[in-house]
Amino acid sequence: MSNELDYEKDELKDELIGLIEEMEQALLNIDRGKDFESNYNSLFRGLHSTKGSSAMVGLIEISEVAHKLESSMVLKKDGGVVFDKKYCDYLLCGIYHLRDLL
Repeated sequence: MSNELDYEKDELKDELIGLIEEMEQALLNIDRGKDFESNYNSLFRGLHSTKGSSAMVGLIEISEVAHKLESSMVLKKDGGVVFDKKYCDYLLCGIYHLRDLL
């Protein structure tokens, strides 16, 4: 059983690296003023997938960080607050932290 879980974790880590790269690009696109809606959705989906997938294989710290970032995005969007430079930097630091946790 342990070997199977280790294999799942390794597979997930490869997937998460790809998601992190996509999230980083989406965030940089938002920061540069490119199509907000599609990049927001890409970033949000990446965090949501990261949160769920990592929790399923016991990578709890990664799941918790992704959850906090995802929740902050919901609050920002629901509150009608624009993604300013400071908030983009906050999310980017969070994405880098996810990478470091891997």
